[in-house]
Amino acid sequence: MATQLQIDEWNQHETRQRELFRYGIDQGLIYPYEIDDDFMERLRNIYWGGMSLSLIVLCERMSNGFCYDRSLLSAYGFGDDDFQKVYATIDGIRLRTDYLDQYQQYSEEEKKELHYGEHCYMERTREDGTVWVYEPSYGLVYRKDIYEKIEHPVVCRTMSREEILSSHEYQDILSEDIEVSKYSSFHHVPFYEACLMVGQQFHMDALREELELYKKKVNYDAIYQEEYHNMKRLGFLT
Repeated sequence: MATQLQIDEWNQHETRQRELFRYGIDQGLIYPYEIDDDFMERLRNIYWGGMSLSLIVLCERMSNGFCYDRSLLSAYGFGDDDFQKVYATIDGIRLRTDYLDQYQQYSEEEKKELHYGEHCYMERTREDGTVWVYEPSYGLVYRKDIYEKIEHPVVCRTMSREEILSSHEYQDILSEDIEVSKYSSFHHVPFYEACLMVGQQFHMDALREELELYKKKVNYDAIYQEEYHNMKRLGFLT
């Protein structure tokens, strides 16, 4: 169980986070992904598993808890700006008392394999020299200085723009043929629609708009009818 000192540290972090978050929002130092039209438009035209990246990064159920994979997706929206992928321990994970309780249940050997408290996010350097953190878990952008005041990241390693652009993971997404993969929307779109009903803390309106744009772009209604009749013909539906 977490000690009283650990509980106090977590409570202090939450208080600091709330105060700085309010200040950051008011000052334009923290904002949601969808505020940046150019960023979203780039993501809107790239697909992974048949779904647009703009949908994936706005859906909390698809992003929160998957930072190592989802952090990469924001890189497709950076244009010619420099960026890097950052692996760092942050207070929001390191100090969480429920995580600490879970961590204490592991054996010493298991603990050696874990990177406890580690998180992954992208840093984008704009033309004016300012650096912004793209937080994949919540689809929010923070100016680097306020993110550091909130999370006190301790950087473990980084991956440069050149390394990312040449990586298999990055190139694999670029090579996706949406005319083939769009048929997966028959299964995926209902999931996104369900997320609009429950479990979506942020970006509710933006996610709804992105979903409608996507459905029109791939002609989802026609895909649904085609796949529905195929499954019925094969006996998967009655």
